[in-house]
Amino acid sequence: MLNRSLPYFLEDRTGIVSRTTFDDIYDRLFLSIDPSSSSSTVTISSSPRRASSHTDSTQPRRLSSYAKEADSPSTAVTLHFGQRGTLGSVVFPDESVVPMASWLKKTGLFSGSLSRKFTASDGEEYRWVYQSATEHEWTLIHTQSNLTVAHYIPKPPHKTAYGTSGNVLTIYEVCGGVAVEILASLTVMRYIAANGL
Repeated sequence: MLNRSLPYFLEDRTGIVSRTTFDDIYDRLFLSIDPSSSSSTVTISSSPRRASSHTDSTQPRRLSSYAKEADSPSTAVTLHFGQRGTLGSVVFPDESVVPMASWLKKTGLFSGSLSRKFTASDGEEYRWVYQSATEHEWTLIHTQSNLTVAHYIPKPPHKTAYGTSGNVLTIYEVCGGVAVEILASLTVMRYIAANGL
């Protein structure tokens, strides 16, 4: 039996912003970042099954009701980054297109570029903050409650990870329904940090 109150612990297999998979260690949620033929475009999507092959084939697969929905279409958000390290646009599942800077807005007039907020499809506002917690590189906070709902921790360079990448995105269960948007926004935030925008 899976504990449904557990957060989703998603292992970032490569740590590469533009190409990786995020698999929950309890096989409840599978996300991926896939590049297109254009080097400046990536698609963030959910899948009903694990994309990577890091499971022990001798053990039975643990499948949740989420993972059993093999015929359901995956949710996808497409990110079109601008030329020469600039922000571009976001294409949502309903095909609406929004400039990244309008979707992920700075949290204040004088706030830095690495503190930004967005409104998800659940109608709630969230904000990403860079290195606000000692061990988290990125922390996502629900604006109204001021509670942490997700965080990303890359593997520290001086630590060895055995059998895993050591990179983990944690999404608390209450936000599982907007996981694709959380990953899409995190991807943009990491792009902003990498390009000094």
